[in-house]
Amino acid sequence: MKLNPVFDTPGTPAERWERAGLLCEARDYITTAQLLDGLVREFPEQNATRLLLARP
Repeated sequence: MKLNPVFDTPGTPAERWERAGLLCEARDYITTAQLLDGLVREFPEQNATRLLLARP
């Protein structure tokens, strides 16, 4: 079974946030949304993750 480096090595919330920003800049929006979904569930009070999800 092949590991997915985005999801199988979660890292700290700060590392996941940074990774999501890089993925968004690379226009990998599906993977960005999947990664941010976990952060939104973990930290529902943070608006920054929702704002990044809303970016085109």
